[in-house]
Amino acid sequence: MQNKLTKFALYSIIINIITKDANILDLINISTISAGYSFRGKIPELKNSGVYCVQMKDINETYNVNWSTVIETILPSRQSQVSLQFGDILFAARGQRNYAALINAELKERLAIAAPQFFVIRLNVPDVLPEYIAWFLNQTIAQRYFLSNAEGSTTPSIRKQVLEATPIILPTLKQQKTIMELATTISKEKQLAHKIIANGELLMQTLLNEISQTQLNQEEVTSC
Repeated sequence: MQNKLTKFALYSIIINIITKDANILDLINISTISAGYSFRGKIPELKNSGVYCVQMKDINETYNVNWSTVIETILPSRQSQVSLQFGDILFAARGQRNYAALINAELKERLAIAAPQFFVIRLNVPDVLPEYIAWFLNQTIAQRYFLSNAEGSTTPSIRKQVLEATPIILPTLKQQKTIMELATTISKEKQLAHKIIANGELLMQTLLNEISQTQLNQEEVTSC
């Protein structure tokens, strides 16, 4: 019996074909990269200040900002700051996983800054999708690069120069859009699969509880 290609394997083949003849550029050639706001000590919380600070805890499993957990803060100094804009990419420079999170339209009218654990990547060339770059930085090929260039054993970190030199496979704008459509489809299917599994596990647990309760009730009747 011949093995059939899974949907995910087919998507992978399509993406490999698309990126085969793509350009390869260092990240610094298509963007500016700046550090997050440097606080002294713990980030202070000040409600109704109108200034939001995105921290690593605010990034969800799909690498988006969960704005409901983002605190408002006060900026204690006049150091230059980079207010986040739609399309910016937050790169987690510290920790075991150097992920990229896209600032999407949910930013709305908020005045927001990034915590010092992040670098802020802002694209400065046309025909490059921020969502594609964020997606690419989270892929295995980029993650291997970060892993091999991380410094420190307890809390590994990526220096700005290392991030700037990250090789980016850059296909045409049309191809980027195609890749992102595929990536979105895969993400939705993964979420659906996880939901089905979670519902199945909940159902099994409910059945087990009912069986256990029925058994206990029967034992109580027998003992009377």
